[in-house]
Amino acid sequence: MEKKGYVVTHTHWDREWRYPIWESRIYLAEMMDELLDMLDTRQDYVSFLFDGQSVFLEDYLMLRPENKGRLEKHIRDKRLLIGPWYTLPDLYPVSGESLVRNLLKGDQVCAEYGHKLNVGYESFGWGQPSQFPQIYKGFGIDLVIVAKRVNERKAPESEFIWEGKDGTKVLATRLGEDARANFYMNTYMEAMSGRAYKSDEFRYDYGNTKLYHKADKTGSEQDFFMLSHREAVHEENLKELALYSWNAMKSSRLNNDRILMDGSDSTCAQTKLPELIEKINIALKEEGITLAHTSMEDYAALLKEKLNVGDLRVIKGELRDGPAPSVSANALMTRYPVKRKNKRAESLLMDMAEPLSVTGTMMGMHYHRNYLNRARDYLLGSQSHDSINGVVQEKTVRDVMYRLDQCTELSECVNDQVIRHIAANISGEDFEKEDILLLLVNPLPAKRNEVVELVIDTPEEQNIWDFDVLGMNGEKLESAHISRKETVTPAVSRHTRPEPFYADRHEIILETGEIPAGGYKTVKLVPKQKFARKQKFWPATRMSDGRELGVSACVMENEYLKASVQPNGTVKLLDKKTGFETGELNYLESGGDIGDYWIHYPPYHDRIFSSLGVSADICMEENTPLQTSICVSYKFSVPAFSIRPEAGIQGESKRSSEMEDLLVSIRYILKKGAKKLDVVLRVKNTAKDHRLSVNFKANVLAKGASAGGHFCVDYRNAAADTEENGLRYTEMDKLPMQGFAHISDGKQGFGVVSQEFLEYDASRPGYLSCTLFRAVRNMICTEFRSGSYYPSQEGGQLQEEMEYRYGLMVHSGTWEEAGMHEEARRQGVPVLPVQFSTDFEKTGVLPVEKSFYEVRGAQASCIKMGEDRDSTILRIYNPCTEAKEAAVIFDRPVKEAYLVNMKEERIKAISSDENGIKLVLEPDKIATLEILV
Repeated sequence: MEKKGYVVTHTHWDREWRYPIWESRIYLAEMMDELLDMLDTRQDYVSFLFDGQSVFLEDYLMLRPENKGRLEKHIRDKRLLIGPWYTLPDLYPVSGESLVRNLLKGDQVCAEYGHKLNVGYESFGWGQPSQFPQIYKGFGIDLVIVAKRVNERKAPESEFIWEGKDGTKVLATRLGEDARANFYMNTYMEAMSGRAYKSDEFRYDYGNTKLYHKADKTGSEQDFFMLSHREAVHEENLKELALYSWNAMKSSRLNNDRILMDGSDSTCAQTKLPELIEKINIALKEEGITLAHTSMEDYAALLKEKLNVGDLRVIKGELRDGPAPSVSANALMTRYPVKRKNKRAESLLMDMAEPLSVTGTMMGMHYHRNYLNRARDYLLGSQSHDSINGVVQEKTVRDVMYRLDQCTELSECVNDQVIRHIAANISGEDFEKEDILLLLVNPLPAKRNEVVELVIDTPEEQNIWDFDVLGMNGEKLESAHISRKETVTPAVSRHTRPEPFYADRHEIILETGEIPAGGYKTVKLVPKQKFARKQKFWPATRMSDGRELGVSACVMENEYLKASVQPNGTVKLLDKKTGFETGELNYLESGGDIGDYWIHYPPYHDRIFSSLGVSADICMEENTPLQTSICVSYKFSVPAFSIRPEAGIQGESKRSSEMEDLLVSIRYILKKGAKKLDVVLRVKNTAKDHRLSVNFKANVLAKGASAGGHFCVDYRNAAADTEENGLRYTEMDKLPMQGFAHISDGKQGFGVVSQEFLEYDASRPGYLSCTLFRAVRNMICTEFRSGSYYPSQEGGQLQEEMEYRYGLMVHSGTWEEAGMHEEARRQGVPVLPVQFSTDFEKTGVLPVEKSFYEVRGAQASCIKMGEDRDSTILRIYNPCTEAKEAAVIFDRPVKEAYLVNMKEERIKAISSDENGIKLVLEPDKIATLEILV
């Protein structure tokens, strides 16, 4: 029987990794010029796969705008395959909604150029989340190429059926040995250079080509560059080399049809490939094997045609097997400031600016599509796998932070415009011009009652010392005064010079009462005590009714929790409902880290330091019936650096005897009615080469942990799976989280709620741990024998102060019963308060309180206008273990409603009534709806 090898030429093109973005664009231009010349002139050069992305088109055309027509022709002719992605994101640090938007933007770019690769080509992912099959199916993709990483024990054959968490199934292949680089590294490189890539003879031969290298001190850290290139087909070992690549695909179910991936990081067009294939075919004639240059699409069609899908093994859930280097497993908390800023940008854009803009259209405003699209592009441009993890040079980190800042600023501006419109159009009928009003805006599609910290300015001439806060139905909202001071602030008009506003600034804590879902609530300040400004003695004495939450300088409690701060700065939590008390929560551990950005690697002579032995300074700050804070500060002494042996053995491997003090401050915040203890932790890191974690002795013995995922909650075993030898890769104990991590013994549970933690570890019985950061040297793994090392660039060591906000929950039952998912959503999307007033004319048509939209029985990840039409798109999902009846409610009748796919193409009409839309969501199901109101 004829045997055929399908050579698929491609590149893995990192937009910014080893080199900053403009230097990378210059190399991209050179690479694309050569590729386009090949496609223009050589019909035997069949196809080139550009790595599953499409953003490179923008980058290239910035430098070569005259070549757009050539690009379009080859993309339409399916010789240059682009997409389905826009950029190549790391899948775990970003939200599930970000992944959908990336594919959606990729779909739009590909449509503009005439064709999209409809294969889930995903060679860049550092593991694949459990909901990926459902996401890919939402874009009409039913074949996925996965590269990092599927254990051969789990998938002994290359091809398998991948079943997502919700039950969605797609055809998948893990390729074979060396995956995307099989033919390139095992055949092409030696055939074209005469030297085996994986042997010692593969090294630079000085004088063989022209060479270029910067010779100043910092420039010398950069790579050498060859200015000439010699490449020719060496025919002596072609048969053996080609057979090696052929046999590397022996695990394929198609014994006689095998894909041979020809490309790697930053590889170019390989102009002599047709000649090489022709000579290999002569060498392989006796073996009955013929190679053909082909496209990924042609091979995908072949798989679907020839595979007996019913015989394939089914693999369920996420694909993220060890060892850690195979999935770059420990990059989740490198460059923490980038991760934190990304989470804030995601939330501001997709949880606040977009939903608020939808409410704006309901009030007759223009939808801020251009602002929001620009913000989205800045966000997606920051989420490429190397960019978001900061596994790059310092210049690129600054570029990423800049893009995230742009997304943040644009989103905040959109928020401000919508909220200003609400404030300007609330009816003044019930107010006087001197009234001081607060607008409490809730972007979440669920009602909420919060305790919030506010800053309010009262006009100096009113001499207000104290006041009540009233809802518009006359209800008195509980508040607590914290401080007062005089201020002067510009009151800005676009039509004249700013006018100074002389005021008294009040810091207060307010219990908001119920704020409508997807809407706002107006409250009013009512003065109850005035003061004589020039009086020196004595200011009004404060009074108490004895309901403060603080019991002592170290203890506070509300109706649900008792928090006891220990002398070492940790805290114990008592669940007052069950009487269960945790051990010491919130202590730090520092262990050595001589790895790199991708992999945590402790030194041999490691020393792990704990803050349990410190003596902390402890004080109580505000103590009110609404909120009490206990503040902790201490110095945590750890080794100043670690000594790293090259190749794991060449030199000492230990932490230094020299010590550094990390400056730690913690604010524990307990609020009235709260079922969690809020924590603000600040660490000023002065040490290098270490991993810092925050640890919680929960005293909850659990076999596994549940963690927020992409449109779901992922349950994983407490420790990594064992390998064939019965041992496990301990670095695989550190696992991804989105929003929360939780352990439970079935009766008692403990969880950490945080939008800023991305990695947890539940492998120690009774404990939960979250990584704060990994401080490592800036070394890029350019090639497995030679890395790019930049001694002058130490940003990866994180010598700075970092802040973390999270909540601690102890409760009975499961994460569902505790409402962990909802707590995480509320923490990520705060109430947006503004102060406003009316005027002489008392104009405005909006009511003082209003809900525009609400979602019940499901979580919403997206409320925005359609990509190409003026209808509302909602994406909802059910992360729970049982089916839920979901309801979507608007402030007006729904005219039409449709179930759509993630590309926003209509699937079918769905019924609605005056109360909105109802539908049943099975566990872990995602539904995208289009609604016209």
